[in-house]
Amino acid sequence: LQPASHQNATVSESKTRVSSIDEAGQLGVNIAWTIESGLGLAKSGLSIIKNGFKVAKTWFEVSKVIEQGYTINPSKYEYFFGRVVTGDAHNVTRSADNLRDLTTLGVKTERDLMKLFNEAVTNPTVKTTTNPYGMTAVKNVNIGDTGRLSVGFFYEGGNLTKTPSITSIIPQIFK
Repeated sequence: LQPASHQNATVSESKTRVSSIDEAGQLGVNIAWTIESGLGLAKSGLSIIKNGFKVAKTWFEVSKVIEQGYTINPSKYEYFFGRVVTGDAHNVTRSADNLRDLTTLGVKTERDLMKLFNEAVTNPTVKTTTNPYGMTAVKNVNIGDTGRLSVGFFYEGGNLTKTPSITSIIPQIFK
């Protein structure tokens, strides 16, 4: 596999099988996928697989729900689901807050979150912000009567004809 040459590929189907366990105890995995245009998930997914089976399994669960009209760096799921436990104190706290709030909203897996992303991408923009690198369009998706999720879709260079990347979420709990 040469994922570096497919940085803009969409993973539309994935299959795994254990091929070996190396001396360090890392799980070796063979990967097969179908390539479509528009997404950089393949390369990022491989780097996660090197971290071990649990994360690799998460990546493959995620890949079964196909991104529709956006990209997302798989490492974002670490942040969204409370798995950032080292580094900047603000990021560690926000990661834990995200896990708590998503759980309250009934969003327990990456698959659940991707379904919300697929809905949000089609919803109207409620807010935009710009910086020297591009523009972020914030779109909301309601989650029953419990709350909503605001999702930031970043357009590099402010070019709205490009496929946006999900850069942020803000879970909101209705009280």
